[in-house]
Amino acid sequence: MPEGKNFETYLVNEGYTDAIESALNQYHNVEDYVNDFIASMNDQKMKGGATRNYKADADGGRQRALLDILTSKKTVYAEAIAQKIVALKDKKRRIPQKIKDLFEKIYNDMGKQIDAGQENK
Repeated sequence: MPEGKNFETYLVNEGYTDAIESALNQYHNVEDYVNDFIASMNDQKMKGGATRNYKADADGGRQRALLDILTSKKTVYAEAIAQKIVALKDKKRRIPQKIKDLFEKIYNDMGKQIDAGQENK
């Protein structure tokens, strides 16, 4: 991932917040899960003893709260988020670029191995 960031941060930075929030809302059957999370977790202690203060952020803490939600339950939301992303109306956004790059690398590496194996026959 770029700059040592995790995949969740990458997706948020690449503009997939709409799909992620939609998946969370559907998963929890609520209108705005991020807002509900902020309301319940703001001013609460987090690991290390620091107090969360989402509301001090310029965006009301939405991005930071979203990242906290995602990193705390990576495996819980993965399928729901993936389904929302691949169903986006904009076909160009359906596969994030880093995933495309990964598949391309796998294809190129496997293609070389297959070609090398055929040469030995």
